[in-house]
Amino acid sequence: MTEVSDGWPFLVARGRRAGYRTVLAPGFLVEADQHHVLAESAGTSGVGADGTRVVDVDDARVGPFSIGYASEQLVRTDVELVGSGGGDLLTDEHGRPLEIVYGIVSRDVLQAPLSVEDLRRARAQALQSYRRFLTDEEGHRVDTAVALSLRTRVRARSAGASTPAAAGKDAHGGPAAPELKHPRRRRPGLVAVGAAVIGGMLVAVGAVLLVAPGAQELTVYSSLPLQEPQRTTSQDIVRGIRLALKQADNKAGKFTVRYTSLDDSTAGALGWAREVVSRNALRAAKDDSTAVYIGELNSGASAVSIPILSRAKVPQISPANTAVGLTTAELGADEGEPGRYYVGGVRNYARIVPRDTFQGDALATVMRQDGCARVAIVHDRDRYGSGLARTIRRSIAKQRLRRVFDEPVRSRSAAYQRSLAARVAERRADCAVFSGDARSGAVGVFTALARALPRARLYGSDGLANRAFTDVDEGGLAQRVAARVKLTHPTVGRDRLGAAGRRFYADFAREYPGTGSPDPYAIDGYEAMSLALDAIERSRTGDREDIVKALFDTQARRSVIGTYSIDENGDTTLTDYGLYAIQDGAPLFKRTIAAMR
Repeated sequence: MTEVSDGWPFLVARGRRAGYRTVLAPGFLVEADQHHVLAESAGTSGVGADGTRVVDVDDARVGPFSIGYASEQLVRTDVELVGSGGGDLLTDEHGRPLEIVYGIVSRDVLQAPLSVEDLRRARAQALQSYRRFLTDEEGHRVDTAVALSLRTRVRARSAGASTPAAAGKDAHGGPAAPELKHPRRRRPGLVAVGAAVIGGMLVAVGAVLLVAPGAQELTVYSSLPLQEPQRTTSQDIVRGIRLALKQADNKAGKFTVRYTSLDDSTAGALGWAREVVSRNALRAAKDDSTAVYIGELNSGASAVSIPILSRAKVPQISPANTAVGLTTAELGADEGEPGRYYVGGVRNYARIVPRDTFQGDALATVMRQDGCARVAIVHDRDRYGSGLARTIRRSIAKQRLRRVFDEPVRSRSAAYQRSLAARVAERRADCAVFSGDARSGAVGVFTALARALPRARLYGSDGLANRAFTDVDEGGLAQRVAARVKLTHPTVGRDRLGAAGRRFYADFAREYPGTGSPDPYAIDGYEAMSLALDAIERSRTGDREDIVKALFDTQARRSVIGTYSIDENGDTTLTDYGLYAIQDGAPLFKRTIAAMR
């Protein structure tokens, strides 16, 4: 049935310096601190022929709603800049056009096409917020939208729309998680939510939810950087997570599972931030319904969350960490690792990608195969980059390559990067390898190296295999430099993954049309959730300690990323790395590296 409904404008945008974030949102999202769901859900791709798109969202904290949106590149006069140059495009500090995503939010189900008048009014309110945002990008707090009477057609949402029986699409087109007001475990009885679960079916019973004995609700959290520069990678990991949960019908054995996505980043930190990671881990640790925590993307962030979760005995699965010291004390670990992460707690952490012991070997193997003789090592100074550099040193020595330069990146300034590249050139390096991620100024370093070493081969680690580094439109490398770069990544090619892996990519494309080729870590997000559900089911009880035991008891698991076990340290038994080139602004798999060890 078509009805008249109120709605709220929203705006997702980036600034001259700050990355994409929600700038304007409805009050119900601001008050619940869930406004980031809009930034996760709305994008510039996948729009219809009229340039708009409608997405149905079911968030575990605030329930279901719809968003309809459009996007556009702004000109200077849109924000009334004093002395603006007429219709010149508004750009960021790197000269890239600033594009906004704006539209309307409705608690009912929006029906395409969107009203032109609704979009006009939403745009006007969005631009007012955007002007305020541009005056203080780091200090801006999300504005609360003023409601509009919509002219876009809507369909009233059924009373049970937020329950598993009537759930629609979520923020990423994935499964709707059940809305559980009091999700504590092992407490069958009365819960005030307004529906009844009887034999797996939902019926309205006024003000209580009668939970049948044995019907238990658990939560899986993820903690990932949902802002620049790692936003696109994290979005695809979240999409993989949600796809796995949808295909499992929100179930792990007898348990109903809901999923909550947390952002561990801030714009000012250029990625994950210690205080935000701590807050996320504490939230999961204090939630009685928490079964598994998926995270972090960055190894340094996991060094913060592991001790908190270990003491609370919360199982943790990383889809992407490779730093050696998180699990073992072998070469590449810092002093005191990994023991200092588990003081007063349990070994709760596992990862599904091979550690940097194998990545260092893979990089050295490729360099030897490519004919390198004189190697320069450049790395960032965080736990991941500096630890991987140590394994690279050992690996190139085993391959009998000469190390002629070895230095951390000490500044993001262009002058320093040119100076560093000049010193590499003075040492007559014929190959240069960078270990670290895009936050450390890797784009500038590679650009300077390419100019100073016009014939040298350039290599990078998995922390660079994302669009923040590979796509010039996202602030990444220019195409002429990108064409010279090879990257290693723990995700191998589809031809090596078997039928399950190939099926994942087909399912992902169907579930998320218009999003393009997924980030290499998308499949690892899918497997992280699949492993979490498997461990919950094998635990039988749903208790954290039993899930941890089941996680570490994982043996010969057949999965979308291959067959693997989890060893006593929490490491996967997978060891292969993929070799990637950069094509059309994205990492492109070339072959699997059989590293010489």
